[in-house]
Amino acid sequence: SGVLRHDQEYMTWSKVTEVSIERSLGDRLTRTATIRIHSANEHSSFKAMQDVARPVELAEWITKMVSRRQGAVLVDD
Repeated sequence: SGVLRHDQEYMTWSKVTEVSIERSLGDRLTRTATIRIHSANEHSSFKAMQDVARPVELAEWITKMVSRRQGAVLVDD
């Protein structure tokens, strides 16, 4: 995130409980979205990934990886 700062966050696949996609009108026009990855541990959940291109594709990929690790995960669109 950011131009002057580069921040990264990490969460193990086993902690992911839900993936959600949020789209405003502007997001729909630019074909982007905000993706939130929710964790079993509320203190370590990602806040959000904004302006994600091909958000449905990314959410499906995340769900597939989590499902391989722990079983089904919910995707809210």
